[in-house]
Amino acid sequence: HLLSENFLLTGTIARESRGKGAYMNNNFFKLVKALKVEEMIAEGNSGFALVRYDLVSPRGKPFSLRVAEFWKM
Repeated sequence: HLLSENFLLTGTIARESRGKGAYMNNNFFKLVKALKVEEMIAEGNSGFALVRYDLVSPRGKPFSLRVAEFWKM
């Protein structure tokens, strides 16, 4: 289990989620069928990642997003 119980996700695509359970039940992530980390830069307790998400809309239409993410431990 890579996520701590006090995990916090904020962003413009996914609504804020606090805790592992809220993160796993976030509506955005229910659409995700696959993801690929295309690039990552990490130093100390921080990191940036360029991530490609392959998703399927509730109506069944597939689409992809490339998202820049900032992670802090």
